Amino acid sequence: MLYFSIAGFIVAIDEKIFRYKYIAHILQNFLVQPDENPPLLAVGIGQITDFKKFDRHSYIEELSIESFYRREGNRFLCKMQCEETCLCSEFYEKENYTFEMIVDFNQSAKVGAMLYYLLRWACCFAFLHRQTLGVHSSTIVYQNKSVLFLGKSGMGKSTHSQLWLENIEGTELLNDDAPFVQIYNNQVLTWGSPWSGKTHCLKNMSAPTAAFVFLKQTPYNKIRKLSLYEALTVILDASRFYYFNDELFTDKNYEIISEILKKVPIYYLECLPQAAAAQLVFDILKSDNIL
Repeated sequence: MLYFSIAGFIVAIDEKIFRYKYIAHILQNFLVQPDENPPLLAVGIGQITDFKKFDRHSYIEELSIESFYRREGNRFLCKMQCEETCLCSEFYEKENYTFEMIVDFNQSAKVGAMLYYLLRWACCFAFLHRQTLGVHSSTIVYQNKSVLFLGKSGMGKSTHSQLWLENIEGTELLNDDAPFVQIYNNQVLTWGSPWSGKTHCLKNMSAPTAAFVFLKQTPYNKIRKLSLYEALTVILDASRFYYFNDELFTDKNYEIISEILKKVPIYYLECLPQAAAAQLVFDILKSDNIL
């Protein structure tokens, strides 16, 4: 097994999984030496045969991968399939809120992409039990404070982060697709992760969370702070797809979001893809003493 530190948690992964070129690429910056403490999540390879029925289904459109899954108590079964490639996994809780996932797959070019998504889901599931939430976001850091840009796919999250990088001096990109947001020592942190979409930004670092900003494309630039109800809806939408809309995981998800919203404001930005939009967000966060 090889050991990785992701969002501050130790994840052990079978070396045979790490040998896949793309998996090694995304995990390399997170590799650490093992210690005496058991990993929060262990991912091994084994044989799985209990896949007779599934009650949920999803589709990863860009890769033509179908996913089927079901839950039995604290045991979670998932099958991913694309043409001749099939990957099965069983995720379950062990003791003291530690978790194990067994993976069974045939060799093919598509397996690396499937493992990419499966490892992300497994980490999201396990980390929920440590007050840590996977969020679909592009995230920047300014003076050691993180700002997460949320919105539906294609709404311009990455573009807005790039506008900050180009126009707000002292900004750096933390993650461009799937950071982790964590409640730790009564504060909220945002962690980079091995999953950053098409952007190579695989940073194993964290920063205190200053704000969330939900983006919508419009012919003008305007920003306001969301009410608690509006904010709850936005964060749920940005995180729920990581958990298959399963009640066990979404209940934990809701608990964490409720605590996050006590500490971190959420703004609604209607904007054009221009420098003025980034400057508007920067100015309002400064005037509200967020940054």
